[in-house]
Amino acid sequence: MALKKLLLPALGLAAIAGGGAFAYNQFFKGVSTADSSPLAIAKFVPENAYAIAHLSTDPQTWAKLERFGTPEAQTLVKQRIQELQQTVLKDTQIDYDKDLKPWVGDMAIAFLPNTSNLPNQTNSLMVVGIKNKVNAAAFASKLASATVGKTKQTDYNGVSISSTANDRLHTAIVKDHLILSADQTTVQQAIDTLKGKPSLANKSGASEVLSHKTDLKDPIARLYVIDYATAVQQMASRSSSNALPATTLEQAKQVKSFVGGIGADPVGLRAKAIIDFNPQLYKGFDFKPTPGKIIARFPSDTMALISGSGISQIWSQALAQANETPELQKSLEQLRELPSAIGLDLTKDVFSWMNGEFAIALLPADQGVLAPVGFSGMVIVETSDRSTAEATLNKLDNLARGNVVRVGQRDTDGKSVTEWSVPQGAILSHGWLDQKTVFLTLGSSADSATKRSTTLDTNELFKTTTGSLPKDNTGYFFVDMEKAMAIANRNSLASSKQPLPTETKAILESIRGIGVTSTQSNNKASSNLEMLWTLKSATK
Repeated sequence: MALKKLLLPALGLAAIAGGGAFAYNQFFKGVSTADSSPLAIAKFVPENAYAIAHLSTDPQTWAKLERFGTPEAQTLVKQRIQELQQTVLKDTQIDYDKDLKPWVGDMAIAFLPNTSNLPNQTNSLMVVGIKNKVNAAAFASKLASATVGKTKQTDYNGVSISSTANDRLHTAIVKDHLILSADQTTVQQAIDTLKGKPSLANKSGASEVLSHKTDLKDPIARLYVIDYATAVQQMASRSSSNALPATTLEQAKQVKSFVGGIGADPVGLRAKAIIDFNPQLYKGFDFKPTPGKIIARFPSDTMALISGSGISQIWSQALAQANETPELQKSLEQLRELPSAIGLDLTKDVFSWMNGEFAIALLPADQGVLAPVGFSGMVIVETSDRSTAEATLNKLDNLARGNVVRVGQRDTDGKSVTEWSVPQGAILSHGWLDQKTVFLTLGSSADSATKRSTTLDTNELFKTTTGSLPKDNTGYFFVDMEKAMAIANRNSLASSKQPLPTETKAILESIRGIGVTSTQSNNKASSNLEMLWTLKSATK
């Protein structure tokens, strides 16, 4: 709801304001049958375009989002829409719902290489579908009689281009579509493309990328990056420093294309992305599907969690990549400094034995040394090398004893636990849940790991937020936003720190939970990312 109404008034008005009375003479009465799909839009776009963003204006899809949002969030959205319309439509006597909504169809923005050699510049072409010629013509006639600034017309290859007096916007109407750009040459290139010059639709590989729908049932917005390396270069060129490390560009070349989208979902918002790699160049991580059984090791009130498998393998692959990537090598060297300072080798003593499933979580804490901040931590790791893991934990225990920390043993639920404590309470504990599963808690009692009446996998919010995500995945990222915001609000009130901005707080408090996961093909050809925001139902 918000995105559509924020964009359409500005784009629709700007486009027709540029066309003015000329637009009126271009229409025949009747309903347009214009195809505004990404692949159809590509026929208007020169072949050197590297990306297309597509926005749906289907009212039924947008209406599904109106079911969600707290009263504060809905009020905020309405205020921003009103403010934008007051700014954009000021002094025009134009109403979005009456004048623009009846004729504006789906729209797309194509991004082309910037030829101006100036920083912070983007060369883009917008293509707007005209879904109703009668309404569009009526609006053009109304706009022509309003005082919206003078325009001028030029003929190019048999098509009239209308430009604003300051040459900041150039538009043309071609084949039931409105095309516009801040650069007149870009509009001319689009006209040439429609007249027969090579288009993006005919570019090798482009049609395959643009045909991806990411399997979203009700898509709202989609982004198609056909040439990922060029996109990275163009983003870098917008910076005044214009400095793109050679290694960054080489890494970008490993990715061929990217397709992402966001859409309405029965429980909120769902986003999906598909990354296609260049198999000859890709040197990324070789992920394997994660069983997901470790989720049942965590209590049901877990506030946030990230899970996966094979930390040792990920670390080994990172070391291999670091040999060719100076930036990564520097980061890994810095990561090694702290363990090295206390006599631990990060590879041999820490990561080497972490070869099974793992999860890191935050839990609510109302007692213990971390009670003032409201949360504690827990890590659970499966290993096939228990002896190395125990040796590392013993080293840490001995180090703690030498730094005025009491290290003791106790039994909880039949399991032997090592606990570090200070006068204020336990600061760390570790032990074994079974022969191959070690746990570590930070700032809370070991009971949170060994005594669980209910588990996270039975939590209703967790099941709603992650249950519809792909099962054959590389792990989960999960956040219970209601618990997280309760702690954030409490800490904000208890401290002198600046509270969250009202707008940010309203949006975050509309979210119940966030779930993310990824999958990858066996041959490393592609990787899929999926994300679900479960939203609070709107209250009337």
